[in-house]
Amino acid sequence: MRSVLCAFTGNTRLVGFPEQVITDRSGSVASFAALSEQVFGTIVQRFMAKPLNVRFHYGHPDVWDLVWIKGNGGVSKASRQLHLSEDIFGGINLVLRGGRVKYLGFMMVGKAREVSFDGTNQFNFKISSGNGMQLISRDFHRMAKRLDLCRMLSFFQSSAGIFFAEFLLFASLAAFVVCKLMIAMLHIETFFSEGDAFDSVGFHEEVGLEMLYPSQWMIQASLVMAWPSMLEGWLDGGLVKVRIARFPNPAERLPPLFD
Repeated sequence: MRSVLCAFTGNTRLVGFPEQVITDRSGSVASFAALSEQVFGTIVQRFMAKPLNVRFHYGHPDVWDLVWIKGNGGVSKASRQLHLSEDIFGGINLVLRGGRVKYLGFMMVGKAREVSFDGTNQFNFKISSGNGMQLISRDFHRMAKRLDLCRMLSFFQSSAGIFFAEFLLFASLAAFVVCKLMIAMLHIETFFSEGDAFDSVGFHEEVGLEMLYPSQWMIQASLVMAWPSMLEGWLDGGLVKVRIARFPNPAERLPPLFD
């Protein structure tokens, strides 16, 4: 803790560090939620702090400069509906008032949270609703006016933009499946006697169920959300830890079947 306090130099008013969810062994839902929380609290926030410089406060056990923040409005906001995610507004107001946020990786705090499916769903509902309310707040408007283009785009992607990106991801996956299904049902490949429109995917041959949803697409769609946790495990504990300690435990639950 002494090393964390030494980080308060210059205009630094908030020092953040990661946290570890200790209820990850309470079931499949708890394990997936803990992995998601660990990825967001480590590799994502590390990248948000540097080089993007858009890391604020996200309800984690960050250390505030109490004297400074009490003289600048505190960390709470007035409206319970608009400021549903009051933690990020505290970080935004800190930056608007000339403060600076640092992120350290040498300290970690354990945290327990609701591990049921309903509790995890309600938490995600709160996060998504809070991000929607942030877009209509004056704090975001004032913050966006003071940022350059690259930092403003990073700021948007770190808040409500991630939900828009996930919508595009799942919508494109659904559109891909529908298009493959229509090609298989209508035999579109038989309408073209020559040309290379379908040569790259082998559609001049008869399309059956084995070509409708190839295995490589299923693997890619299943691993697209697993790469961040695998990369973070590699950075923290090495490749051996990922292969021996992490990968077999989620793999035995067959997550691709439930994506």
